[in-house]
Amino acid sequence: MRWQLFFLFIILCTLVSGVTLDYKEGSRHSAKSTVQSVVISKNDIQTASSSSYSSYSNIRSKEKYNVSFINHSSFNSFVSQLRTNLRYYLNLTYSHKNSSSASATFFTNESTRLIKRYELQRLYKKFANRIDLKNTTILFGNTRYNEKLLEFYDSGIKNGVIIHKNKILNKPYQGLIFSHFTIEDDIIKRYIVIVGVSAEGEINALRKVFQSPDNYLYRNFVELVNDTEQLFTYDFIHSLNNSDHFNYNNEQYEKILEDSLFGKFRVENHTVSADNVSLRFKHYLPLTSQKIKNFTNITKKPIVFGGGLWSDIDCWNDLGSKMSDYGYDVWLIEITGGPGQDCDTCINYNYSDLVDRFYPALIGSIQHLTNESLVYVGHSNGARTAISYLEKYEKTGKNLTVKIDNETVNITIKPNPIETLVAAGVPGSFEGQGASLIFSFIKTYGNQTIKNLKLINSTHNSLKQIGINTIKPFNTNDSGQKISLNLWENYFKFIKLNNDKQIGNISPTNFMLIKGTALISSDGIVTTEDEDQIFSNVNSTNKIMKEIFALHVGMADNKKIQSFIREFIK
Repeated sequence: MRWQLFFLFIILCTLVSGVTLDYKEGSRHSAKSTVQSVVISKNDIQTASSSSYSSYSNIRSKEKYNVSFINHSSFNSFVSQLRTNLRYYLNLTYSHKNSSSASATFFTNESTRLIKRYELQRLYKKFANRIDLKNTTILFGNTRYNEKLLEFYDSGIKNGVIIHKNKILNKPYQGLIFSHFTIEDDIIKRYIVIVGVSAEGEINALRKVFQSPDNYLYRNFVELVNDTEQLFTYDFIHSLNNSDHFNYNNEQYEKILEDSLFGKFRVENHTVSADNVSLRFKHYLPLTSQKIKNFTNITKKPIVFGGGLWSDIDCWNDLGSKMSDYGYDVWLIEITGGPGQDCDTCINYNYSDLVDRFYPALIGSIQHLTNESLVYVGHSNGARTAISYLEKYEKTGKNLTVKIDNETVNITIKPNPIETLVAAGVPGSFEGQGASLIFSFIKTYGNQTIKNLKLINSTHNSLKQIGINTIKPFNTNDSGQKISLNLWENYFKFIKLNNDKQIGNISPTNFMLIKGTALISSDGIVTTEDEDQIFSNVNSTNKIMKEIFALHVGMADNKKIQSFIREFIK
């Protein structure tokens, strides 16, 4: 069979002027990016872009295969794609053209052999196990449910091609996601069936399931994977750094697929020491190509995320990883809650330490490493600290000496370091407390709680340890992160005082305040009156306020809030 196909290829090549067997470096990639034909096997489907990887177990059997070609841009394109397919059938790998040779050489090498379909299935199953799906099985390709899917959704594999509503899918990044349940042996079973034009299409479809698994659990439907975002994954897979490994059965290939599915970024962990206090910050370095960044026209500014009280460096991990995957330059900082500032023997820092030492050390380090003004997104105390810092140093800047990853660095934070500021659930002077039970409890028992903790020399405490059980209903996922006792005493005074000054006298170019209204006049912690006053105080040429029915705790993971932020800083 293989030699019959080879001779067919030779005959076709002789019919086309200028077509040779020479392989020029780069032709493999161009052929894959201009898929116009689909090669059909008896039971499965593969395209010119996927032909060099999607081998099927019956490829060398004596069964006959029907081959159909669709939407040819030219006969030359057809021959180029046929050549790609024949190389696959013959199990040949590409070698780069030798500079001393006029033509390419073919070779077989176990370490770089082409990926087989069953190997792809193994990888997909491995990846699928990392997706949080309840009692759901993920299937790939031409399954035993294909006829039912065609009947119910008018989509699937028909006559060897993938169709969606009578339209043929022929782009390598396209795919279909079926959410479907059946009754088998009187048991309801839910399946997610993924069908892709190529490995890229299958990965794109699996990516969508990974990003929003709940979308596929409660109803039957078919979804076409065909939006612009899928081009980003295709571009990543075929970037210069990855293309030499793609389609070959090796560790690099598995890593390419894993990164394209779970996040196209690299994580770099850093520390900065200021006055013998070690603070953590993390860089999500995007691996998206520059042409995609230019295409999407996203900001090139570093985006820094900071969490609130009783949180840690991963407070904004969900949104941060998603934005880095999209191409943004993302940094996560840990103002409180880390092992360097909130261990049991760490210093008992004050709010002023956050403003004068911790926060400037963190943003100064990032500014030093990037040489850019910043976009800053803060929740709760993370937003309040940023505003307090800007009130004090926005016009003058600040000089400090720190150790970044154990290297001593003199940092000069320039005036106006934050170009865009997003404040979610930001507390100020705690105005408008009214008859709030939470604040009544704090005012009544706060002093005694602080005295009791001082008596036992407990200088770093979790929410439970502080004993404010009235707040507990709004923090059901208390993870045990701590803050210093002095910082809590500072906040107790912010809450208790009636004549303290409201914050917000700053002038960033862009400012957005996100206000939670789950309890109408508050988000359970921060009052709407407080945030209205802060918003009024900020002097910005572009400022907006977003109201959302949300509680204070959990704002960083709220999908609607994440959408507000992405849209504002785009």
